[in-house]
Amino acid sequence: MKKLQRLQNNGYLAFSKFFQKAFISEDGYIIDTGNFQTCNREMIQRVYERIKKHPIIWKLFFMIA
Repeated sequence: MKKLQRLQNNGYLAFSKFFQKAFISEDGYIIDTGNFQTCNREMIQRVYERIKKHPIIWKLFFMIA
């Protein structure tokens, strides 16, 4: 059971790191304090706001399905 939980956590962390690398510049940061979950929440909110501002651009260039 512990091994399965560890694998699920590692998968989530890998997914999280991928999106953080995709949306945050090397010199940039999202928040001063917190963990990867608070960072992800803030990152998703900021991406969502940009999608709402420019829906056609996001649809043309970033939608895959």
